[in-house]
Amino acid sequence: VLDSFDVKDDWETGEMRLEGNALKIEGDQITKKRVSIESQMKQRLEALHSNIELVEEEIDERRNEKRKELDASLSKLQTLSQRKKESRTLELNKKIDDLQGRCSNDESADAKAGYENEMAALHSLAQAEMEAENEQLQFEVNELTSQFTDYSKILDRELHSNLQRHERGCQTLREKTRKDFVYRESEWQKNVIFWLDKATRKLQARERDGMKNPVPNAKRARLEQRKIAKRNDQAGIG
Repeated sequence: VLDSFDVKDDWETGEMRLEGNALKIEGDQITKKRVSIESQMKQRLEALHSNIELVEEEIDERRNEKRKELDASLSKLQTLSQRKKESRTLELNKKIDDLQGRCSNDESADAKAGYENEMAALHSLAQAEMEAENEQLQFEVNELTSQFTDYSKILDRELHSNLQRHERGCQTLREKTRKDFVYRESEWQKNVIFWLDKATRKLQARERDGMKNPVPNAKRARLEQRKIAKRNDQAGIG
């Protein structure tokens, strides 16, 4: 529509053409502004994403460090428990071997029966103590594992909270960025619609006038006369 208004017709439609050009320039500026704002938003979003990635890495490092501590503690518990059982087993076996030797050397049936009872009791004692030690080990393993699980849940909540803040921050940035140009763009669109309506009516009116009276009106005629006079003056000066 803007191209329909020629400079040579500025005597009649100059104001309309200037308004249209001004709106076009403003539209170009708004487009450039939007590109600039969106570029800035992208950079800030990338910075936010980088920050949350650092938070995730830091939490993962803390979790891995705690897991290493757990593994070391479990290994230490199992080693100590195994040593304790081995030491106790050697002690009881030594007693059993001693009783076995005394039983072999003693010819009394009653004495042999007594030795055998004592050896059986030691075997039962050894089995009961090993089972008790295994239960104690499992209890301590469960305690350490539970502590790690609780700590891991704390880290999960911390990560979840940071992720929520991150999402809110990104959303706030997007909304603020949008508000920075939406109002101006909306107002510009309203002005463009208003100008298009005026321009269309103006062009339609010119077309009707042209069909009714193809001869230039008085104002246009005076303008043409001034142009002719100006050319004549310039020719006379030459």
